[in-house]
Amino acid sequence: MDVLLPHQELTPYIRAYLHREIDLSGGDIDPFHFCLPTHKKFIMLYIGSSIKVTFAEGKTEDKKGMVVVGPLSKPVKVDFGQKHRFVAIELQNTGQYYLLDGCPIHTIMDCNIDADIIFGNKVNELTEKIKETHCPQQIKNELDLFFINHLKKVNKFHESTDLLLNNLPEGKNISELASMANISNRQLERRFKDKIGMSPRFYAKLRRFANAYNLKENNANMSWTEIAHTSGYFDQMHLIRDFRFFSGQNPRFISEILKTQVQGYTEYNIPN
Repeated sequence: MDVLLPHQELTPYIRAYLHREIDLSGGDIDPFHFCLPTHKKFIMLYIGSSIKVTFAEGKTEDKKGMVVVGPLSKPVKVDFGQKHRFVAIELQNTGQYYLLDGCPIHTIMDCNIDADIIFGNKVNELTEKIKETHCPQQIKNELDLFFINHLKKVNKFHESTDLLLNNLPEGKNISELASMANISNRQLERRFKDKIGMSPRFYAKLRRFANAYNLKENNANMSWTEIAHTSGYFDQMHLIRDFRFFSGQNPRFISEILKTQVQGYTEYNIPN
């Protein structure tokens, strides 16, 4: 996976571009990824053939090109075939809100939106340009240019709370966060819902769950008891309760899935 950092002008909106090519032909790994709910936000650019997304309620959609992925509160299954190439654009917490020109993010919860609805026919041009190159620097340059040009057309008025929302400390309750932002609890709740797509309490619960899942994904031999403790759960029962709430399954079932699917679909370390 190529981890590419965006132009400095884009850092208030985009954390990183993740370019990855997957070839499973002749192997024993299933060509799907069981995507569990996460606090992270993405715009996906699927290069080449379409992928199949199956939502929790059973609905299936074929997606190709650029897709805006709304906040994910329910699991989805992504089938990308034996060979696949994509760019995952990971956004800052408030990045999706600004790139979508102030669209309240709670309105796109658990939605996959064809990006040409938002960005116009420039999406197809971008897809073709990236399809023609495998050079990481050129991919970064094309993405930078695309998003810098888009941001010239949208309202980029930033509130003083954006810095806090993009760098939320763990272990703080709503009142403590509101005090840090110098606003009321109700104002903080509203800004969370509009810019991040959920309440502060739900966000904290979802982030803790996602961190626990990612720990297991990257440390297969780590016990669930260790993961519960490291992730800030009071005990393993609280972890099990969250896994059932967000995935509909217990941790043991998730462990079995991790043995047969593509690992680290969008997990990475920021380069120095």
